[in-house]
Amino acid sequence: MDWAAHANDAPALIYDQVDFDEALAVALAFAAEDGETLVVATTDHGNANPGLFYGSKANQNFEKLFSTTATNEWVLNQITQNYTPAQVIELIEAKQRIVLNEEDARAILSRYNKDSKELYNPGNLPFADFAAMQAKHTNVQWAGTNHSADHVELAMFGPGAEAMPHFMENYRMHQFLLEAAGVVAG
Repeated sequence: MDWAAHANDAPALIYDQVDFDEALAVALAFAAEDGETLVVATTDHGNANPGLFYGSKANQNFEKLFSTTATNEWVLNQITQNYTPAQVIELIEAKQRIVLNEEDARAILSRYNKDSKELYNPGNLPFADFAAMQAKHTNVQWAGTNHSADHVELAMFGPGAEAMPHFMENYRMHQFLLEAAGVVAG
């Protein structure tokens, strides 16, 4: 989920969240049977602040993501500087049911001639640009591609869950989890 958020990759974020939910269900079932296990669901920081923004077709547009068959990362890794705008449009329509205009396709292609390496984007793929183009079709928008200073959410199940705050500053998470686990920091 972290890398998907850095890449402003809504399809990847949704698929990663579904995988997380399935893993959490297994942990919760174990904890319910065991009776001695504390399950904590949280994150270490906020990231990119995705949101579904209002529009007359917001729900309908968001639901396009449910039939997406490839993440933004996968799609953008298929494109080379030898692609034509028509090939970019065709690829994205086939994999994500979004039809870009030629100007957007050319803007994506223009990023394939640059030579820079970014920490969360070593291939210099046009993640943020592509996500901004998708917003017209999905109503999903992003605040950026970096970590945020948001409070993190916590959900806990099992012994000790009553000590759970619902939100906390991300830098306090480490110490809180040590205390919840009964571990003394040294």
